[in-house]
Amino acid sequence: VIFIQAQTLHSNGYTIGANGSTGGNTTGDGASGGGGGGTVILSVTNFSDPVSIEAKGGDGGIEDDELISGRCYGEGGGGSGGTIYFSGLQPAGAVSVAGGSKGAKLNSTCSTTTGANGNAGTLVANYSPMESTTLSGCNSTVLAADWVYFKATSANSSILLQWSVLNTTGSYFVVQRWNAGSWIDLTRMPASVNQSEYRFQEFYRTPAIYLYRVKWVSGQSTQYSPIQQVIISGSATQTIIYDATTTLIRVRGIARNETFRIIDLYGNCLYQKQFPTGVEEWQLNSSFLKTGMYIAQTERAVTKFISAR
Repeated sequence: VIFIQAQTLHSNGYTIGANGSTGGNTTGDGASGGGGGGTVILSVTNFSDPVSIEAKGGDGGIEDDELISGRCYGEGGGGSGGTIYFSGLQPAGAVSVAGGSKGAKLNSTCSTTTGANGNAGTLVANYSPMESTTLSGCNSTVLAADWVYFKATSANSSILLQWSVLNTTGSYFVVQRWNAGSWIDLTRMPASVNQSEYRFQEFYRTPAIYLYRVKWVSGQSTQYSPIQQVIISGSATQTIIYDATTTLIRVRGIARNETFRIIDLYGNCLYQKQFPTGVEEWQLNSSFLKTGMYIAQTERAVTKFISAR
């Protein structure tokens, strides 16, 4: 069962699938039938792009009698399609609850076939999922913070994180992004008893797949939000940015075995670093440079900057 509750659903070209498995093949017995399609419940107000949703039955397994006389085993039947529920009308895109096809019967001296194709499933529009208004009493204590929602959206090359929580007295949040095998801290935000909704935005992200989460800290207690994935589409690009205020040089989108250099206007190399693995973002404090104009470059990007320390 897949249940998704959201104000806006961004498919980003991915398929939401609860499909049945394909039946097992065999040579000495009847083949397995395909699995039935599952259930998908979408309590969604808006769909930002065409969807791809499946709850299809699996195909039946293949039976091979190996031309042995007296073998008359059956092929596997196809699994029936499942059910997809929409809280409103069916959105644009590809939606399928097709039944699976029966398996093939090979090398048989028996003409009898026993398998059948699976039946199609059901599409249900304007469905209202049941929600209890009473807090569950299965836990002896209620957590100090209740996550209402955590979502991540993208526009152009920026990413917006939004979350809402309850009961945040004396606590703070740490926004984290997955990078090169570990979670890195992006910012720390204090929680307020007068505020239930929070937001954080990252700008100028290069095309890639990004993972985010929010860490909630209160005293010795730590909780984490669900992880959200954001895809920035487009060809991978690289940027080199010089910040005159901090003298930091930031390079985004470094590829494996790429080399970063700083050279002066006479062509002298003053700094060089090679990256054995790809790096999403790297920075260098250039305060060691004398006053003057320099060039920062890699194999795919270049920028001029003036050091005026």
